[in-house]
Amino acid sequence: RVYYKDNIAGGVTLQNFYMTAGGTNWGHLAAPVVYTSYDYGSPITESRQLTTKLNENKLLGHLLLAVPDMAQTDAFVAQVANNAVLQVRARRNPTTGMEFRVFRNSIATISSTETFHAANVAGYAAIPQEPGTSISLQGRDSKLLLANLAFAGGHKLVYSTSEVMTIMTVGPREIIVLYAEAGQAGETVLAAGATATATSLLPNGPATSFSLDKNGIRLNYAHTSDTLQPILVKGAGTAGRDLLVLVVDRTVTTQLWPARAPGSDPTSPPDILVRGPQLVRSASVSPRGAVSMVADLAADTVVEVFAAGAKAILVNQVWATNVGFTAYGSIMGFIAGPGSAPTLPSLDRWKVVPATAEPEADLAFDDSNWQVCNKMQSNLIPAPTAGSPSLYADDYGFHVGHSTYRGHFNAIGTEEWLTLEAQGGAAFALLAWLNGDFLGSFVGTATASSTRSSFAIPKDSLHPNSDNVILVIVDNMGQEEGGGGPSNLGKSYRGLANAILWLAKSSSDAAPTIEWKINGNPGGEHLADTVRGPYNVGGLFGERAGYHLPGFPDDGWKDVGNSH
Repeated sequence: RVYYKDNIAGGVTLQNFYMTAGGTNWGHLAAPVVYTSYDYGSPITESRQLTTKLNENKLLGHLLLAVPDMAQTDAFVAQVANNAVLQVRARRNPTTGMEFRVFRNSIATISSTETFHAANVAGYAAIPQEPGTSISLQGRDSKLLLANLAFAGGHKLVYSTSEVMTIMTVGPREIIVLYAEAGQAGETVLAAGATATATSLLPNGPATSFSLDKNGIRLNYAHTSDTLQPILVKGAGTAGRDLLVLVVDRTVTTQLWPARAPGSDPTSPPDILVRGPQLVRSASVSPRGAVSMVADLAADTVVEVFAAGAKAILVNQVWATNVGFTAYGSIMGFIAGPGSAPTLPSLDRWKVVPATAEPEADLAFDDSNWQVCNKMQSNLIPAPTAGSPSLYADDYGFHVGHSTYRGHFNAIGTEEWLTLEAQGGAAFALLAWLNGDFLGSFVGTATASSTRSSFAIPKDSLHPNSDNVILVIVDNMGQEEGGGGPSNLGKSYRGLANAILWLAKSSSDAAPTIEWKINGNPGGEHLADTVRGPYNVGGLFGERAGYHLPGFPDDGWKDVGNSH
């Protein structure tokens, strides 16, 4: 919140949040530059849990939605009255006069809580005015305080030493939510006439005091841990509408969700306020007063709703029980949580394929239905070797998963080395066989996107004067990501680029030509499995054979029990 609020203090009106929800790069979704667990400290984690960072984004988002005046402001000079450690940046809307101040430590490493007064706010020399009170700011923290803000119902916030979460119109009254850390004091002045009143509606709640001053009515209160303290202010607006001030601590803000009906414009003001669930996705009120919401619950929850005409609560199609109404106009009810966690099945019935080598490495393997590598043109980079067909997997419709090649050549008998040039993205790997005998591999590194690897050819693996088959499997770590303007990175090839047979130095023969065939994910661009899609089925033999599919006949496979 220090970073984002400082951006606002600098006049930023467009902020990119990278990222909001984390996730898992299943299958072949990712580019090589990222890892499987992809969340970069996002407020919604890979496992779909909400973090404290999400609440900060929520608080900031609802503030900006409730106070559109903040989109057009000019900087002005503001002061901290009695603390040299803190700094303040301030801005004012030139049309409405609304202003805000952002306070933070001038030294980022300070961890102590500082107390201070803000100077020259709304005609007051220093705020708060209440003797013995001050504004508190935790170390490595920031506060954004509003002043001179006019809002719905003819109300005006002269100033507040509490931060504003949201301002809403709910039925016949306005609601403003004010928050701070638990234990901190708060002071708010609302423009009002001499007949204005304020009443705390929480029986046996925290101590509050109210008084009239030169600009209206002043509220003094404490932000109490895990407590929602309602204060009803009458006579402060010009439209005859009451104002309900909800004083909460930061913990309670995590439970509060301004909501609107599903399908509503996300920039429209919310008109329902819900407390309790972990997350409220949408909420609406039926003509008969049923508040229906879609929400996430982690446990048994008391749900509280502020909504016009609310008479019942329906959460995820379940009616709340023990429904009752509060003195301050909300409705509350009990919703049972999701219950115990499901029992996961035991994964201890494993079988292993009996083959001892890659089936496609066998010389007799039938590759008659594989694609012949015969394309002489390519749009990929770099251009294929002049005069030779492209071996790039993408040219043959294989864009995800492993690409598998079988190269046929008529052996002379003096072949000693095989050099393979390939590219699969950072951390990719490569494997090679000759006539079923494993030649070796390129195991990859975290930074190597391509390789030129050479493998010794065992003499007894060759079949002179007859057909020989090289099998090459190239890992594909995903297509490259381009950014920062025009880029050709997305044209980077995947798979083989070149293969060279090296003869013994004593040989005067020309190296034989290798004729290549390629296979990959089933169907290539014409998916054979449209249910799992291109990112979940790759080009390994087992994937093309259907090892992973339910119903695959594995009767001849060996039982191994535990997969380890």
